[in-house]
Amino acid sequence: MIYARDIDVGFIHNPKSAGTSITNWMKANFDCIDLRKHGNHIEFFELFPTCNFVFGVVRNPWDRLVSWYRFANQGQTFQEWITNQFQPYQQVGLTFHPDFKSLSTWYRVCTPQYDWFGDNCTTILSYETLEDEFDIIRTYTGCNEDLPFDNKNATIVNYKDYYDDNLKTIIGDVFAKDIVKYNYEF
Repeated sequence: MIYARDIDVGFIHNPKSAGTSITNWMKANFDCIDLRKHGNHIEFFELFPTCNFVFGVVRNPWDRLVSWYRFANQGQTFQEWITNQFQPYQQVGLTFHPDFKSLSTWYRVCTPQYDWFGDNCTTILSYETLEDEFDIIRTYTGCNEDLPFDNKNATIVNYKDYYDDNLKTIIGDVFAKDIVKYNYEF
């Protein structure tokens, strides 16, 4: 998460959703307080309770997980990786730990994106249409600089190729909040 104090704008960085690009854009153009990379809306508003404009970016959950897998994969198949990431937390319902403030990572791969933002953000942009939607941020901030595309995977893949019916259903169940709130479908 990052806060531009000169324009009173905050950004909540949801992993694998263009957050590095947006953070770099903000740092290049504004006087920023760059805090913990991945903070949630609760933590952000504890630190900046009067911030006037806070935004974030969501991404199709199925696509986002393929991106995360490709970033973090350590020789496992996608199905093995999903099983290893999700199984321990699904069994006991642990996906979101905003009260563990001493931990550097309160989230898990299976944390719904809605839990990052709650209903507290001024606007939520969509990764899939970010180039067009980022004009909202440019207009609000008065900065017309282009958004860089940093940390982007060089190889474009079709996320649907990674899923069988079972995995598709599991991800749909885990990320039901995101699918409903942000109108996603497989």
